[in-house]
Amino acid sequence: MKDAEVLILDEASSALDAKAETEAFKQIIKLTAGKIAAIVSHRYSTVLIANRIMVLKDGKVLENGTQGE
Repeated sequence: MKDAEVLILDEASSALDAKAETEAFKQIIKLTAGKIAAIVSHRYSTVLIANRIMVLKDGKVLENGTQGE
């Protein structure tokens, strides 16, 4: 994982409690510095760490932007 330039994580924290999820994403953020990481998640707490957010439905982008947008 640490040598990959692009990472796609699909529900990477779905089996974790909130505390473990926070710790896992701290490590993921460190490992993905300067790289592209796409994180697929249904949890709002996961969205909070994202630089950009894309909302998809039926394979189409409904929304795309930052938290503030």
